[in-house]
Amino acid sequence: MFPDGDWNTFNPTNSFENPEKRFVNVNAILTDSNDNPWVVDSGLLGSRTFVNGSKFVKINLNTNIVDQIYYTSSLNPPLGFALNDVRIGSRHAYLTESGLGSVVIIR
Repeated sequence: MFPDGDWNTFNPTNSFENPEKRFVNVNAILTDSNDNPWVVDSGLLGSRTFVNGSKFVKINLNTNIVDQIYYTSSLNPPLGFALNDVRIGSRHAYLTESGLGSVVIIR
């Protein structure tokens, strides 16, 4: 499993589960110019949201570990915020948000 089994075993019924280090609901995966995959995780299961479940994750294929995580909770998103897709430019990532109709830009 990639990057490892823990990232792919989120159990929403376990109150001790940490969605910060688990994929909750992956919507998109795209590789950058160095062939590293970036994963868009909406952090939503139906109408349920999870603290720090919504995130943008970079996986280093040389080490098979997570290199970077951007949590959308740092943006203080309003209710209804839902990451959806991503495009990667030379210096920025452009994430679409389908719940409210916005774009998040990450350097």
